[in-house]
Amino acid sequence: MRTDTSILIDQIYEQSTAIQIMLEQVQSDDQQIQDLQQQLSELWKELEEQVFRQ
Repeated sequence: MRTDTSILIDQIYEQSTAIQIMLEQVQSDDQQIQDLQQQLSELWKELEEQVFRQ
């Protein structure tokens, strides 16, 4: 029969694994946001250049 401690350790391991996966997803989302911000910034610069040329 398993002890309460070993059951608890298993639960903590499962939860920490789930949290790790969530953190990796958040970091991925952060990188995508940074990429989009960079693209938006470049588009604004391009637009400004177009306006000044006219």
